[in-house]
Amino acid sequence: MSSRWMTGVGTGPADARRRARALADSAWQYAAFALGLPPFAARTAGRPATEARRLAAYLLAVGADVSLTATARLLGCDRASVRRDLAALEEARSDPMVDRQLDELMQGWEALVRLQAPAPPGRGATENPLRPSPRGEGRISARNPG
Repeated sequence: MSSRWMTGVGTGPADARRRARALADSAWQYAAFALGLPPFAARTAGRPATEARRLAAYLLAVGADVSLTATARLLGCDRASVRRDLAALEEARSDPMVDRQLDELMQGWEALVRLQAPAPPGRGATENPLRPSPRGEGRISARNPG
């Protein structure tokens, strides 16, 4: 994830889109890293890219609470693909080893994002920057594509 997106943190739509794109880029890169792929090779065709997209969708939808529609838009696929990817990962979680690996993947990515993201205006430094505020500010949804 580039540090360029962290400068000039604002609250406008363009800033929200820039933060959402940076979050998606970090999810792609972290998924590629977890699979042993070069950072942006995960966006090519083939099975490794599909697995990287599946993990990136999981990180965004589950870890950052991004809507399925916005996750699909950020990853360049359709909502049905994201839903299918998430269902496949949730099914695979029945294996304790997969469950542990996904938990570790999520914890590592959340720690990385917390280190790279400044606290949004009006939030304390101890709050999770991946989760929306109680009022729903900053939530990425179909109406606010981020």
